[in-house]
Amino acid sequence: MDLILLLTVLRIQKRLPAFADFRKAAFVELGPGPTRLASVKKMFFHKVFFVDQFDFGIPDPDLRIADLEQFGDARQMVVDVCGLSSDERVFFFADHCLEHLPQSMLSAFLKSLIDSKFLACFRVPNVLSATGSRCFQKDTTHRTSFDPVFRKHIAQTGFTISPWLRWYRPRLIFNVLIGRKSPMRQSEEIVICAGHQSAATKLAEPAICWEDRA
Repeated sequence: MDLILLLTVLRIQKRLPAFADFRKAAFVELGPGPTRLASVKKMFFHKVFFVDQFDFGIPDPDLRIADLEQFGDARQMVVDVCGLSSDERVFFFADHCLEHLPQSMLSAFLKSLIDSKFLACFRVPNVLSATGSRCFQKDTTHRTSFDPVFRKHIAQTGFTISPWLRWYRPRLIFNVLIGRKSPMRQSEEIVICAGHQSAATKLAEPAICWEDRA
């Protein structure tokens, strides 16, 4: 349900293409863990793949076991791991996965997504908020913080960055809508998108400006 809401909101904001375009793309989720919900995701995409370090003891024909830290190139992953053609249209997704990867590898991988013109949507902890910072710091396996410097770097590469507000947390919504507090300082997560050309052009500058709002 949360994924559907996320995709719907980003589509309304024109940060993702129309849902009809998803049917032309393969879905590749990085680090999904044991809960994959392939049947739900197949409602949107014509092919679904999950790439993770382990199988978690769950047989899954859609799962591909791979060391994510070895792939600095998105197209290489599409071809070598998923077995897709190099010109396949692909939508990459990851929910609280990218922050576990080393920054040098991740930077190269994100740039390769832009160069390959792949669609992408990633959700990571927001270290600018108190809650997001605690989430990041309490897990020793977190390696890339998506701090303002790294955010500015990937925004200049072509990604749009925005706060993700959990719609079911009234206090958070109240602080933003009524208290007029900065969404980027309140939200515990951020969403990083790429691949929708009109959205990237329109939203690249505001994505950087979010960082400076008190």
